[in-house]
Amino acid sequence: MSYTITWGLLGPGRIAGKFINDLLFAADPSRPTTIKHKLLGIASNSNVKNATRFKNETINQESNTEIQCYEKYDELLANDQIQVVYIATPNFNHFELCYKCLQAGKSVLMEKPFTINAKQTEILIELSRKKKLFLMEAFWTRFNPIYEDVYKLCFEESVIGDIVTITSQLSFLFEQSDPSMDRIYNPALGGGSSLKFHHKQHCQILELM
Repeated sequence: MSYTITWGLLGPGRIAGKFINDLLFAADPSRPTTIKHKLLGIASNSNVKNATRFKNETINQESNTEIQCYEKYDELLANDQIQVVYIATPNFNHFELCYKCLQAGKSVLMEKPFTINAKQTEILIELSRKKKLFLMEAFWTRFNPIYEDVYKLCFEESVIGDIVTITSQLSFLFEQSDPSMDRIYNPALGGGSSLKFHHKQHCQILELM
């Protein structure tokens, strides 16, 4: 027995390509029901040609003929066959797009950072609960099986003794001279180091759900 989840994509870019292609071939053998995934729509608010190019050159689905390309996000949200929307647009419009998706009856998986402040996150969580829709930040490391083993070894079996302090770092090099990195540094686009703090707040709020 299998069940298929249908997806739409807002923001066809590099990260979206990696995620969608992994998603299309994901299967959990531990589930009695095999869950399959299918991409039905791609929207680029700048140019429908971007969505079409992404479909033809990036997506590896059994049949890409079922994928519709849109030049407006609202057009994708009007597709009743799409159940879940993956948002991979720049940070500054995450809140607006997610709100629209939830209002349209779509569940949402949204790229990091979830929003640009904690208040926006609270609003989206409240709306998703009201609509009874799935809503999550694409924080994939939380679901990596190795972390379950690490937790068991460190906190249940205490193989290294009592843990007093944990230090964890994740760093990337973003060349500020690269024009494509403007979104990383430009506060008007949701960039800047302060979002690291906001991102931590979001994770804490979501874990309380």
